[in-house]
Amino acid sequence: MSDLAAIQNIIAALTPQQVKRLDAIHTQVKVELARNFGDRLAPIMTDVLVQENTTHPDVLAELEGIRESLPQTPTEWRSLVQTLVRNNDLAQRNISFSDEAARAEIRADELTKLRPDQRVSLSRSGKLDAFLDARVAELLEAGL
Repeated sequence: MSDLAAIQNIIAALTPQQVKRLDAIHTQVKVELARNFGDRLAPIMTDVLVQENTTHPDVLAELEGIRESLPQTPTEWRSLVQTLVRNNDLAQRNISFSDEAARAEIRADELTKLRPDQRVSLSRSGKLDAFLDARVAELLEAGL
């Protein structure tokens, strides 16, 4: 909670011009989070990460006009948002949960696509789980 107080204090002390710059930075962070994590990250978690980004030294330096230190390339932005997520346990859990939910859904869909005799045959041979895991991995890599 002390982070929230620090964020609120920083925002309260900003000039109108700095607030505009901060809003632009927040928008860019939201875009990059969406680009890198899609819907795997809950909107409320995205908002938390955007607010936490306010205390990042590069953001503060940019707001004060000391130097332009924000990322300039997509690779730099990807690194920044990945660091934000990596440093937040709840964001990591949120992504893990989303990934597991997607895996379970894909697995169930692939199981229903199999004919009953295929399911029985694969189950008897002990290959059903390996087959489903392979299909899940294949579809996740394809982005489905």
